[in-house]
Amino acid sequence: MSLHRRLKKLEDASRRSSRTVSAKALKALSDEDLDALEETFETALASGEGSFEDFYAVFSERGQRALHAHYAAIEVWRRGEGEAAPVDEEETRGLLEELAQGARAPGYRNAYRLWSYRK
Repeated sequence: MSLHRRLKKLEDASRRSSRTVSAKALKALSDEDLDALEETFETALASGEGSFEDFYAVFSERGQRALHAHYAAIEVWRRGEGEAAPVDEEETRGLLEELAQGARAPGYRNAYRLWSYRK
């Protein structure tokens, strides 16, 4: 292994270990606090002062929470314990029209945001 590659590995390890945000701390935050933190980190990244690792950690925590909420809703639906949520037909029609006209799926924007800061 070259000296350059070893140095890069050490720098990467140092950067990861010095992350200002831990997964445990993120789990303790409310959804509103997590949203505010994500906006702060994204603004810092856009100005060149932030850490991609911090932004990614917050982004990942939000994604995990959303995934767990979806799983919980699916389980309630499978057991037949929940009531069917009313469908807003006008909103659904609008989303379908946007998709038919070539608009990207809602998750695309988030994936693009994450990709755009990865360097």
